[in-house]
Amino acid sequence: AAERAAALGSHEQAVTFFEQALTVTTEPAEEADLLERAGESAVAAAHHDEAEALLRRAVALRREGGDRSAAARATTALGRALLAPFRTGQALAVLEPAADEFVDLGSDPAFVGLLGQLARGYMMHEEQERAITVADRALAAAERADLVALVADTLVTKGTSLGSLGRRYEGLGSVETGLRLAERHGLTLTAVRARLNRGFLLARNDPRAALENDRVGLAEARRLGLRRWA
Repeated sequence: AAERAAALGSHEQAVTFFEQALTVTTEPAEEADLLERAGESAVAAAHHDEAEALLRRAVALRREGGDRSAAARATTALGRALLAPFRTGQALAVLEPAADEFVDLGSDPAFVGLLGQLARGYMMHEEQERAITVADRALAAAERADLVALVADTLVTKGTSLGSLGRRYEGLGSVETGLRLAERHGLTLTAVRARLNRGFLLARNDPRAALENDRVGLAEARRLGLRRWA
């Protein structure tokens, strides 16, 4: 029921169903999975405090379970949730030590995803050179493993950082490649994020194109119930 609600863009209802499921499970790994999914829906509904609380519980359970890959994935989700309301300092305080702690995971998708969010944290913290450096690490690993979702999302991050440094053509090229990949592979959240960042880069030199881009992104965010992006 929660998955159906989320698919229809009713993320508040999805959180309610996930929380109901939590009352009947006794398996810690299943509980952690439900907490992560509830946290993601809470982020989409812009219930940021609730999302943080859910995901901190998920991280604690993953650590207790001893699955380091799952712990890295949950930590990444927590970092993403903290970035959503621009709690950038708090997000970096979670993501930076985790990048050192889980570095031995190497090409594990959970670690590559963690690097992607760390790059995004640096981008949002106006540390653009560091963002590009970390993004390149994530992209190299994601390309080798054909992790298309991570490639698309990290290209958006890198392109935004490039554009913020005045390299607008290069930055737009990276963001637009991420957007095309996201649309081709049905990565709706990444596509909406790419639209938002593309509009930011277009606005200075081509406001008409930026407005057209933003209208498409806004309509898609509303259709998907992504209140924070809308």
